[in-house]
Amino acid sequence: MTATMQAPTTSPVQAYGHSTPQQLFRARCLQWADRSALRHKKKGIWSSTTWAVYYERARAIGMALLAMGLRRGQSIAILSENRPEWLYADMGAQCMGLLSVGIYPTSSPEQVQYILVDARARVLFVENQEQYDKVVAVRAACPELQHIVILDLKGLRGLRDAMSGSFEQLLQHGRELAAQDPQAFESSMDAS
Repeated sequence: MTATMQAPTTSPVQAYGHSTPQQLFRARCLQWADRSALRHKKKGIWSSTTWAVYYERARAIGMALLAMGLRRGQSIAILSENRPEWLYADMGAQCMGLLSVGIYPTSSPEQVQYILVDARARVLFVENQEQYDKVVAVRAACPELQHIVILDLKGLRGLRDAMSGSFEQLLQHGRELAAQDPQAFESSMDAS
């Protein structure tokens, strides 16, 4: 006797009434706007980021990535210790339909190269000079890499590199883009 297999019918998984993590993120940011979403130390003093600010920064990064020419399904990478900017980049990318790849900050330059090439990362967020130096050593072997975004410019203030820019510049550019087209970020989340 032969059993015939039928493909199971699937329906979107719902989490708190939302079908994607991005939509749940938006709902939480709206619902808990004034509540603390992130806590982190700045120069030894604890600081909080509200859900509204988290959303605004993720939206700005997402919009800036879109303006860089990234399209749904393409990837970014983040080479950094845990910090709020890591989350803004990650969530901003996800909300625009991009893939986000984390790279351990203890990775060697060769490991960074392998991950960047394998992920076909177009934009790389690096924490500081130490991480930037790793990428500079291998970026010629990373053909998809187009931009490097530096989170902390300490030690790199005089940097002249056409491929690199600061996180703050990217954030400001994204804010300007979000003001011009406030629905683009929302539409992208709904298209996920």
